[in-house]
Amino acid sequence: MEFITTVTQKGQVTIPKQMRETVGLSVGAKVKVQKKGKSISVLPHYDITSLAGAFRSKALKNKSMNEVFALEEKTIEEGVIGE
Repeated sequence: MEFITTVTQKGQVTIPKQMRETVGLSVGAKVKVQKKGKSISVLPHYDITSLAGAFRSKALKNKSMNEVFALEEKTIEEGVIGE
């Protein structure tokens, strides 16, 4: 899917409705803008706090946010979550 859009005087662009619907963007949604060589990519951005309660794991039960972030780092490094 490809669209042509115009950059406004304020540096803004409109993401066409069909594209927004395809990737699940709604009013107020956050996006991540990345430079890749001479291209720009716009990706949906999901804050980790938006996932609160989505995963009911005993490993995360009664843990502080700092402990959860530490477990997340361990998961990324070792490929496992607190055992």
